[in-house]
Amino acid sequence: MFADSNNNIIEALTPEFVAKVNASKVSLGMHHNRTDPPRRSTFNYKRKDGEINRISIVITKGEIMSDKGKGGRGQDKRVKKEFFNVNAEPFVEELANEIAANTGDIICRNLCI
Repeated sequence: MFADSNNNIIEALTPEFVAKVNASKVSLGMHHNRTDPPRRSTFNYKRKDGEINRISIVITKGEIMSDKGKGGRGQDKRVKKEFFNVNAEPFVEELANEIAANTGDIICRNLCI
């Protein structure tokens, strides 16, 4: 009951977040090499006792370095291309609020019985 309702919230919000990350990479013109389009980020859930306790998002090492503005073969030639944190911060805030509201509702319903 408790885990299922929180899992439903997580499963509803995560694909939207990953789609925003992928759209940001396209809009910034990020690519693995000059001829390929950006690699699409994917996600996976890690579960413990039936409850989702971790969301894994797959991005390449080069994308991480682009996000931080590092790299360039010994020289810092790269310009920051922030695509992850600008999307992650609102996602985490919304997810935390939704789960807190859901958890509070469940606790209140169980206490009132």
